[in-house]
Amino acid sequence: MFDLMHLARKWLQPEHQSPAQIVETLVLDKFLRGLPRSLREWVGQGNPGTYDDMVAQVERYLAAKDFEDSPRRSPKVVVGSIPTHRKEQPQKVFGSTTRSNGSAILPAPGGPVRYSDHSNTFRRGNEPQRNSIQCFECGELGHIRARCPNTSEPMQCGLGEDPRNFCGLICMTGLVEGTQTFRVPVLLNGLQAVALADSGSAITLVSGKLVGRANLQKDKTVGVLCVHGSTVRYPTALVAVSVGARVRSVPAVVVPNLPYSLVLGRDFPDFQTILQGLSVGTATADLDEGTNDITEVFPFHDTSFCQKPKPRKTRRERREAKHGFTRARAEALVNTPAKRSQKGVATQVTETELGVPVTHTSEEVNEAPNSGGSASDGNDSGGGVSGNTVFGNDQASDPLLQTARSRVIEVNGVPVEGAIKSYPYFILKSDLLYRVIMEGGQEIEQLVVPSSQTRKVLDFAHSHVLGGHLGVEKTQERVLRRFFWPGVYEAVKRYCASCPECQLASPKPHLRAPLIPLPVIDVPFERIAMDIVGPLEKSARGHQYILVILDYATRYPEAVPLRKANARNIARELVQVFARVGIPKEILTDQGTPFVSRLMKELCHLLKIQALKTSVYHPQTDGLVERFNRTLKGMLRKVVNREGKDWDMLLPYLLFAIREIPQSSTRFSPFELLYGRHPRGLLDILRETWEGQGVTGTNPIQYVVGIRERMARVIPLVRQHMERAQETQSHIYNQKATARRFSQGDRVMILVPTAESKLLAHWQGPYEVLEQTGPVNYRIRQPDRRKKEQIYHVNLLKPWQDREACVSQTGHAQSGPQAPEPGVAISPELTPCQVEEVNRMVERNRDVFSPVPGRTHDVFHDIVTEPGVAIRLKPYRIPEAKREAVRLEVKKMLELGVIEPSHSNWSSPIVLVPKPDGSTRFCNDFRKLNEISKFDAYPMPRVDELVERLAKARYLSTLDLTKGYWQIPLTGRAREKTAFATPDGLFHYRIMPFGLHGAPATFQRLMDKLLRPHVQYAAAYLDDVVIHSTDWESHLPKVEAVLDTFRRSGLTANPPSVLLGWRRLSTWAMWLGGDR
Repeated sequence: MFDLMHLARKWLQPEHQSPAQIVETLVLDKFLRGLPRSLREWVGQGNPGTYDDMVAQVERYLAAKDFEDSPRRSPKVVVGSIPTHRKEQPQKVFGSTTRSNGSAILPAPGGPVRYSDHSNTFRRGNEPQRNSIQCFECGELGHIRARCPNTSEPMQCGLGEDPRNFCGLICMTGLVEGTQTFRVPVLLNGLQAVALADSGSAITLVSGKLVGRANLQKDKTVGVLCVHGSTVRYPTALVAVSVGARVRSVPAVVVPNLPYSLVLGRDFPDFQTILQGLSVGTATADLDEGTNDITEVFPFHDTSFCQKPKPRKTRRERREAKHGFTRARAEALVNTPAKRSQKGVATQVTETELGVPVTHTSEEVNEAPNSGGSASDGNDSGGGVSGNTVFGNDQASDPLLQTARSRVIEVNGVPVEGAIKSYPYFILKSDLLYRVIMEGGQEIEQLVVPSSQTRKVLDFAHSHVLGGHLGVEKTQERVLRRFFWPGVYEAVKRYCASCPECQLASPKPHLRAPLIPLPVIDVPFERIAMDIVGPLEKSARGHQYILVILDYATRYPEAVPLRKANARNIARELVQVFARVGIPKEILTDQGTPFVSRLMKELCHLLKIQALKTSVYHPQTDGLVERFNRTLKGMLRKVVNREGKDWDMLLPYLLFAIREIPQSSTRFSPFELLYGRHPRGLLDILRETWEGQGVTGTNPIQYVVGIRERMARVIPLVRQHMERAQETQSHIYNQKATARRFSQGDRVMILVPTAESKLLAHWQGPYEVLEQTGPVNYRIRQPDRRKKEQIYHVNLLKPWQDREACVSQTGHAQSGPQAPEPGVAISPELTPCQVEEVNRMVERNRDVFSPVPGRTHDVFHDIVTEPGVAIRLKPYRIPEAKREAVRLEVKKMLELGVIEPSHSNWSSPIVLVPKPDGSTRFCNDFRKLNEISKFDAYPMPRVDELVERLAKARYLSTLDLTKGYWQIPLTGRAREKTAFATPDGLFHYRIMPFGLHGAPATFQRLMDKLLRPHVQYAAAYLDDVVIHSTDWESHLPKVEAVLDTFRRSGLTANPPSVLLGWRRLSTWAMWLGGDR
């Protein structure tokens, strides 16, 4: 026994190794003894010291063994050929036994594919066989078209010949290990997703979470036969799938619970091409990975052994390739433009020859000339720099440059007669338009760029590798040093803001949402906050973490040292705390692993505790405990010894120091709020010593009554202090806060930690906003992450800006703004990008822009009259020619719900007033009713004061409500008082009619109530609302905020009377904007 103990100590060396290292040594020895002899000798020579070293040596050995056993060149597999009828013989593969029948041997899912050497379907190398059969479908040798693997054949079940009973067989190979290589990234309806290319599925499947109910084709269902034999019928839908650069609209079966966003079946277009591309890419990657391992084992190994051999071309293919190269070279020699001069031949060097990478956009590709044209045709507008003639023609035909051409003061160095030279000015030089400015005492000639070429300038100035993706100011300086065009500053700003690379790599924005105060808790330990501090320096007693518990009502802290921060230890300490202070109703934590474990959920369920979680990467929600953690760690740094091994023994002393002093929000100490008395501390002992006071006895009943009375006085003060502290903190925090709002379907980026290096941490996305879960929280769909849906705070979100509509159009096509939405007047001074933003805003608020009056319930109009008095007037005579117009107007108001038949004892006549266009206006004569009605003295706004508020506005938009009075309902008793007689009977109004003297006051009161949150940028005079701003970035959000208020109130705006984005407009009987 002594010898065994001596040998074990000499082998394990417990004085030099930790317990974990001793366990690792035992496991390594056990694993080494279980290896085969040859492999054990190979690994033993390397003397591995850790798990990773031993696994790496085993993998290198296996890679070398596989390479030694495999042939020099991989045989070619002819899928679909007839295998030889040879008796199956078991073949021994390392770690498994398989059978070969002339096909692939698969030792394990995801493992390397091995092929039997005796199959007659394989050919040595790539040498073509004589008299071999060639497929007319794919061009491969060894099979015919009927057995071509690229021909997808339907797999149906026996549900009859009726095409409605078609049943697609699905395999779902993605659930098996080793299918990672058959997952392909796609864009599904414009969103990033991961699809599974499943050759065992005859149909394409899509997850039901990604398809709206409105897009389902419920009348067309397909039966899906699963692998376990059951058949279920599901609806279909058309989805837009983008694989690579091609977008396809394909029908797919909508399955509610699908492990992938999309499963590509054999009916998907070009499915075999996609599947073969994935297989080839996987084989190449595996081959490259194996090369590194083999070169480590055999340094003398030649890397050419691992290179995939190129397919051998036939004679016909070599002859055609040679003929095509000769023809292309001859055409290039004939069509190349050679510019000769007296000193020699001038050759043209391209950017590709210089080694400069060139980025071509989709617009440039579309502009490229046909292959049949030559470079000397003068039509090459898609390449690097346009020719002088083409560029000059673009300048001359651009309508945006006509004003600049009319201001030219110099042509080819000759001044224009009568022109005055003042910077900046325009000149013509060699039929090209330039803008001349003075900067730093030096004249700079800026080439004026037409609208069709501005995108190229922006690409090279910002997106190109030599542009460096610099900011707006640097890019503007770079462009203005050489070029100019109308709106260049806004164009550069929009281009840089919509750059995808810059959006993903930009730093965290300084925008933050307004502070949302938490509810004030009055009952001690009704809500507690909990967090983990650590890992810290391991103490002498083995503690490395601190469990922090903080009461929201009294701010009473608890700090418990832990050896391990797992759910078991946390639950044990929580129960001990609950035994002293009671079981809380709510526990607020972050989403750490111990807090979301099954044990903690079960504990909260048993004790009827509601578990509250903060949003991910936003600890500010639990800011109280986070601030206490900072204070506690700062105190520990100051009191621990040099080794830092005694911090757990000092925790009770530090907690007493914190519990004794008043808290900043409550103005009382946590100890006092919890126990109703001041704690006796060191200073109290010192004072008693100096004063020589003795201990005075107290009656227990008096003590309890005194504490109760004291707490009754203290609790209201604590609540008042906490509310005041919240108001102060909110005021300070919200000074630099900006309220931001996202709608369902918006695309945003999220800022989450991805790496420790700042250069690798960037924004991720874009992702889709699913819903708003709180005032500042949003649920985001992220298909490429482990958790497909997650809630994020708005401070971690940034809107994604698309570039498609923010660039000038190329060529000589119409370059003006797009056609506005029907009936909505958009300013012609807006840029195409701004017009597109307005159109999207109008489309989002289509329900508010309506010619049909809405109906609000925020206010009701009442008509208060003298008691016992009723107005009954005879109707005026209506000419026979006007009676049809009256009937049509009454019918229209009945359909809109404006009026209804009446049995009232009141009656006012109607009058017909001619309009300027010759039509007739239907009106009521309520003069007698107004005489006995109570007047409403609500003040109307002064127009001159409203105009002063708009003095600095650069953008103005007006909203005119659709028949504004008709959108306010009447009270029940006021309806009968609005009765009027027509040739078809007696009717009364259900909504507020025109002509009542109290109607303007009621309507203005409603508008002032609705626009009170928007008073800084919106003003209304009756139904004319004006939204103003000093910059474009904030203008549309302000307009949309007002529209949201109208939507919630049930109001609508008349589209023909809406003006959006104008700098100068007429309203309130005067002109606004334009320095007026």
